[in-house]
Amino acid sequence: MLDEEKASQVPDISLRDNENAQTPVIIEICHTNGLKSDLHKVIQLTDEDFYGIREGFLYDYKTGQWLRYRFGDGGIATPTSYPELLGLDLSQFLSFSPPFALSLSS
Repeated sequence: MLDEEKASQVPDISLRDNENAQTPVIIEICHTNGLKSDLHKVIQLTDEDFYGIREGFLYDYKTGQWLRYRFGDGGIATPTSYPELLGLDLSQFLSFSPPFALSLSS
């Protein structure tokens, strides 16, 4: 998204259970300035219970911070990258250390 401070209405990553037609885990990748609005989106999508979301994660790529919100957590997110439904640490899938830079030479 061009304006990193505005949240899109769709999660960046959806882990779908096709057999049950549910999406139990979503992941939102955000910028520090957009964290608050993305957290609000994850809480709303999870608590509305339209898609079967049980755990929603936010990853702030500027700070490397993870937050998890679970269905029924009452609007309170916890700092973790471990989804209980999957039994693995999502941070293990990241292979770079933020911040990173790209340099172009002619």
